[in-house]
Order: sequence, then structure tokens, then C-alpha cells
Amino acid sequence: MLHTVRIEPPPPAWAGLIEQRQAGNVLGRSLQEWRRITRRELLGDSFGRIVATGHQAGFWHPGILSKYFALDAAASRLVADAVLELLVDQDVHDLRSIRVPAVDPEGVLVARDMRWTHWPDDEEPQATGVLPPILAEPSAWELKKGDQFASIAVLMSCRAMGRSLVLHRNAPSRAEQFARATAILREVRFANRQLATRGLNVDDEWRDRRYLVAASSLSSTTLWDAVMAHLRRDPTSAWEAYNRAVAQHPEAGVVPLEYRTTGGCEMPCWLITPDGQRHRAFEHDLSRPDSHLLPRALLMTGLVRMALVDLFIHGLGGAEYDRITEQWFGDWLQCCLAPDTMVTATATLDLGRHTASPEDLARAQWLIHHLPFNVDRFLDDPGPLQERERLLREIESLPHGSVLRRTLFERMRTTQHALADKHPDLLDAAREQLRITRQRMDEAALIHDRTWAFPLHSHEAMLELRDLVHRLFAAS
Repeated sequence: MLHTVRIEPPPPAWAGLIEQRQAGNVLGRSLQEWRRITRRELLGDSFGRIVATGHQAGFWHPGILSKYFALDAAASRLVADAVLELLVDQDVHDLRSIRVPAVDPEGVLVARDMRWTHWPDDEEPQATGVLPPILAEPSAWELKKGDQFASIAVLMSCRAMGRSLVLHRNAPSRAEQFARATAILREVRFANRQLATRGLNVDDEWRDRRYLVAASSLSSTTLWDAVMAHLRRDPTSAWEAYNRAVAQHPEAGVVPLEYRTTGGCEMPCWLITPDGQRHRAFEHDLSRPDSHLLPRALLMTGLVRMALVDLFIHGLGGAEYDRITEQWFGDWLQCCLAPDTMVTATATLDLGRHTASPEDLARAQWLIHHLPFNVDRFLDDPGPLQERERLLREIESLPHGSVLRRTLFERMRTTQHALADKHPDLLDAAREQLRITRQRMDEAALIHDRTWAFPLHSHEAMLELRDLVHRLFAAS
């Protein structure tokens, strides 16, 4: 179910952002020259105007997918020559399973991890661009014994995702495998990648001008060589400018670069060792001939916005941390980056469950405490309640503190205890109602969760999201 789409700034302002981009020189060349060189090296053509977005590999949630819908809509609106999808393949995260909604043996809605493969059980954390593709095995696409998928639709969605991974089991890396599998499910194609479509003809207007660019490929460019040479000449300036920018934007949650007496300044790069492990790079790693360095997040988007694209579409997180990137590049390289925008959305799965409210929980808790002293109010037989009301009238007529008043009150309480012992089913029902209400409260977080993978949503719901994003741009 689609709830909100958020676009900042509003689509009518996007064209003006591109027109306001400034020229300049950096690292011995003009920005225009760097764009021409970098685009030819990575895309095979310099192109006139490129709109881009990007994310880590995986089956994203609809909030991230909305960036990709906005990419196509904005490119059409801004008359772009190409669209670029940045694959953040230097990221480290486990893609061997997917989180899905399930129902446990007691019928409670839970989140479970469903594995794509039986093997390997243990795997060292490595960048997804280094890891081999997952050997997706249909026999592994099950939940643990006793659990069931929350619906047949969830089960079928998992099968569709698994088949798309199987089709791309020969991709050069795990990141590429998921990028291509996701493209199939999004019904898009790339000009520079071959997808296992089995002859399916997809209506993608950008299929001949949509480029997938792995972030790791930035390290193969002339621009990267120039940046590394600049870092080697003066690593301290980059380090100081980075940390000043981080300090100015604490809301982004970015950690400052460290300084070590043994390694010097921490660099905005990842060091990939021969065994595929990813480590933070330090000043001394810049001069090692065997160092394989890749850009970290801020350096990555900074280079992309400097020399590859004319507009970059972020999600919520990227829009925050790239304020640091802009300040850092301006301070360190006196460079103005291409503009960026932010697009996100909130959509939840229709799991056919009703949640409990805090008021429902309070009522169930109240009943547990109230019932043992008021069993007569819940009986079909009116006699016990009438007897209590008679005793209450008699008690009210007696003087406060009198012996007879206390005696009648104790008789009334003893009668309630006896009724409670005689009707344990009522207390059991109240306890069961409290247990169920608490379960429904726990389920609420899953029902309102916006981070379920987009293929778990209905095709109609994602079409609704796409169409809404496109309408917002068309209206501008």
C-alpha cells in the first residue's frame, strides 16, 4: 500500500539546478574536460546530459526504488542523453538471504531470513563486487520448519527473485548478479550489460541509453589517477578538509577520519587486500605498490558528481551525507559539484492482518486486573450480580467502621473469589486475549514496515508508485 512520495526540491525546480551548475578547473583540467574524459572511459561516449542515481546491490525497498522511477521521469523531463545507475559494489553486506514476512507455528506474524543457497554456511565479509555470484538453489528457498510464508504472494515473489538470480549465476560478481536480477524485475535493460531475458521484449525507452556503472570502475579512470596523485602529494589537506566538513554536519552521522601514528591520516578510500577483505586505508597505503584502493562513499559520490553526471538523485541518507561531500570538495579541491536531489517513498505490504492499538492493550490489561473481583458481571446468570448489588446497598446503609459493614464486605469479596474459582474459563479467556493483543502489537511494526523488498509488493502497487512519480514530473 502506497502512503507517501517525497521529492525535494519539487520537480519543477530540477531543470534550474542543472542550468546553475558552475564551470571551473580542478586537478589541472577544466571540469568540462574531466567530464568528457571520464564519460568516454566509463560509458564509451561523452554524452550531453546525464541524470543518475545509485545504491548498493540487493532487492531494495520501495523507497529506494522510487529513486529509479524518478530517474527515468526526470531524464525525460530534462531531455537527458543518457541515464546512469551507479552500482555501489565496494559495499560489504550479506546477500545470501532475504528478510521476508512469515507466520510462526502459533500463527504470529514474524520476520524471517530466507536463504538463497545452502552454501557456503560461513563466508568472510567482503565487498559485493569481489564476491562470486550466489549459487541460488530452489531447494533452499524455504523457511525453517514450522514457519510459513505470510501469504502465497510472498512465496511466489521469493520464487521470482530466486529465478532472476539463477538466470545471472554467471555474472562477474555478486553485485553484478543482483543488479541484473533487479533490472529484470524492474523491467529495464542496460546498454552496456547483457541480461538473461530469454527473449523477453521489455518496453524500456532508455534501454539503449541506460548505463550500469560499478563504483569500483572509478578506480580505472584518469580522474582517479589524478586524485590519488593529489592525495599522495598532500594527504593532510584532504584529511583536514574532510573532518572540517564532517564537523559542520553532525546530523549526517558520518564519523571523522582517524589519525594513527603508525599509518598517518586515514584516507577516504577502502583498501582491498589480495584475499578480498576490505579495510580502511591510511596515508602509508597510498605509497604501497600493491595497494588496491577504492573510493569510500563521500569520495565516490564526489567524483561521480564532479566528472560523470549533471544531476544525481539521492535517497534520504545520501542527501544528508552529500552536504559533507559538497563542503569537502569545495574546501579541498575548490570544486563545485553537479546538483543533487532527493526522492523517497513509503509503501507497506498488505499482509491481511489487523493491528492492535495501545488502547486495545490497555483494555486487555485492565480486564486481567478487573475480572477476579467482578466475575459476576461476566456471567449469564444474573443472580450473583443481584446479590452483590443487594450487599452493596446494605453496606452503604451501615456506619463507616462498623463491624457488620466489614463483615458484609468480606462476605462479598469471598463470594467473588469463589466465583473466580468456579469459572476459571473466564480468567483463561482474559489471559489469552492479553496474549493475542500483545502479539498483535508486536505485529504492528512488521505491518507498518517500509523496508520489505520491493518484489514482495504486488506488481500493481509498484506500478502505482511508478505512475505517481511520473505524474509528479509530468505535472511540472
